Amino acid sequence: TNSVVARIDLEVASGALAVGDGAAWVARWGADHTYLTRIDTVTNQADVPVVVEGGWVPFAVGAGRLWLMGGFVPEIRLAWLNPTAVQLEGSIVVARTLADEGSGVFDPETDSVWVAQAEDSVTRVDVVAPSATSSVTRFEAAL
Repeated sequence: TNSVVARIDLEVASGALAVGDGAAWVARWGADHTYLTRIDTVTNQADVPVVVEGGWVPFAVGAGRLWLMGGFVPEIRLAWLNPTAVQLEGSIVVARTLADEGSGVFDPETDSVWVAQAEDSVTRVDVVAPSATSSVTRFEAAL
């Protein structure tokens, strides 16, 4: 319709947003934790924020998970959160750069998470199973 359909007021939010599987996830940060708010995309209702230890940025939804980037220099981790249990299931190191210097997407055709870093590389993580581990393939960019 090319018009605003809904505006969901939140106590505090940021520009960190990931949408998929019937939900939009927004983050805000505290001293040593992240508040993740789930918004139902049908009803536009926001849930009570979930608190996750560490500094995480939501960037994709897929394979039944919310995908997050975060960590501290010199490494950045890719983490996956189970939205049903609302808990982190695991994480792996994917980059040696700051989380805000990269981006990521979920590819439903290959069940892969792709993370691009500002330091000339792209990391592909193939999702093996909804609650299991992932295998990592790293592709270095040609200079």
